Amino acid sequence: MSPRQHALEFHLLNLKALPLIQPMKPSRVEEHRTVLLDRDALERLMAVASKAHREQEHGTWNIAAAPGKAAPPATSGRAAHLQRLERDLAERMERLQQQARELARREAELERRESSLAEREAAQRQRGRSMALRLEQLVSAQRRLQELSRVLQERAPVSKSDADGR
Repeated sequence: MSPRQHALEFHLLNLKALPLIQPMKPSRVEEHRTVLLDRDALERLMAVASKAHREQEHGTWNIAAAPGKAAPPATSGRAAHLQRLERDLAERMERLQQQARELARREAELERRESSLAEREAAQRQRGRSMALRLEQLVSAQRRLQELSRVLQERAPVSKSDADGR
């Protein structure tokens, strides 16, 4: 057994035996592990630990040589099915949340457009009212002008002598 494998086996045995030797609260165990190892080293060690398994017939540790993503622990068919269902449910929830965010964004856009349209319609109605008022004023002025023109035409023309005599 190489010194590297021996040291790794020692660390693995210590990590696995720690809860058996001295029962602690979970927060204290995590604190103890993070004090011994920084976060990256702890993650690397756990990745290696998940790849290591004890061979039944020899009672020795077999550590996978290729570094990489840790293989998930072997599970029963029912547990694997439940994990798959849980993963599918999580994916569906994420998709539904994404769709809900998209719908909320679209609804906000529609509300913004609706308020903009309502403002434009209100401005259009105001312009329509002011134009109707101006039209009434113009029609009234035209009628007065026609009335004055008619009155002036009905009057007898003033002769020059009448104008001088006044």
